[in-house]
Order: sequence, then structure tokens, then C-alpha cells
Amino acid sequence: MSSSAHVWMRADGRCFCGRMTNPGTNTIAPHSCLDICSRKRHTCSHSCPLPCHPGPCPPCQVALVVPCPSHNYPLTVKCHMSSSKQTSLTPVCGTDCSRELSCGNMDHVCDSPCHYGPCKPCEVKEVVKCYCGKHDKEVACGWGRDKELYSTRIVDGVEEHWKGRYNCGEACDRFFDCGVHPCKEVSPHCLAIGRLGCSGADVRHVTHTR
Repeated sequence: MSSSAHVWMRADGRCFCGRMTNPGTNTIAPHSCLDICSRKRHTCSHSCPLPCHPGPCPPCQVALVVPCPSHNYPLTVKCHMSSSKQTSLTPVCGTDCSRELSCGNMDHVCDSPCHYGPCKPCEVKEVVKCYCGKHDKEVACGWGRDKELYSTRIVDGVEEHWKGRYNCGEACDRFFDCGVHPCKEVSPHCLAIGRLGCSGADVRHVTHTR
């Protein structure tokens, strides 16, 4: 018996699939029982459909319908592709992802092809104001949105509105209802605790609401 034949024999004398002990000699596949392999794969629940054979079973060829990751479109793929951990082998639909980006702006969507995993960060920049409205700065889209407060003030009889997203560290300096005394608290604390105006009335024009 050649050395190569010994390589494919099981130590317990069984056939390759393990069902038969000392299988009869045949010229098609020595040491094979010639029955269906039926060994279970580690990556799926489908058994091997090939005749009893040496070595590992080939990738599963069973057809499955799986959703693509970006749109849940149904895709028909081979089982071994749907269960692969290699991104290059996983099924995608090929169209643009179009999922909303994490910045929170509904108009900003992912323009990458359909893909697994999180989308890339939004690359758009935006200018935001501080809570007291005296300063602004350029930031990444969506930055500080979770801390955004709506602000209002009266300037020369005209009511102004804006959304503040950060604390500049300076005094508020907006006037109370009396129109004489400015607030010297660091925003947005003066607004959050509902300070009273000089007249004793609630400050109606120096307020923040979510």
C-alpha cells in the first residue's frame, strides 16, 4: 500500500464519513463507503451532499435568500457566502447605501455602495452658535446636537431666534425685562434656572427650551 494511501485512512479504520468500519475495497474512492457523506459543517447546518470523501467538505452550495445590509433587499446567494466572515465575500446589492448618517441630518446619507458595518462619518461642516449668541464656530456636522438649546432675545424691538450648541464661557450679557440690567451669569445657566427680571416678572425673552 503506498504512503499516500495511508495519509487518507482514518486511524480507527472507518471510512472517511465515519459510518462504516473497514469499508470494502473499491476503485472509485479507496476507503470510502460510497454513501452520502452527510458530515455537518462548522459554518452552517447543511450536511455535505457528496459521496464519502477524504479531507474537509467543500463550501456549502445551498441557495439561500438573505437581505442586503443597507436596504434589506432579498438576495439569492450560496450558503457559504452568507455565512462568511470575510467582508469581500458577503452579499451586497451593489446600489448606493443611502442610509442616514450619524450626524442626524436627514438630508445627509451614505453614498458608499451597499455595505456591512457602520457608515463613514459625515464630511459636511456647519457653523453653530454658542448659547448666548455672541460667538460661532465651524464644527463637524451634527456636533453638539444633543446639547442644542433654542434661544431668543429682543434687540431694538426685534425678536431674534437661534439654536445654541455650546458654552462660550462668557457672561450672558442679555438684558432682563427691565431693559437696564444685563445678566452676568455664564450661559446657559442663567437660562436653565429661570432667573427673575428686575420687575419681579419671569424673564420671557431670555429663555432656552429644548
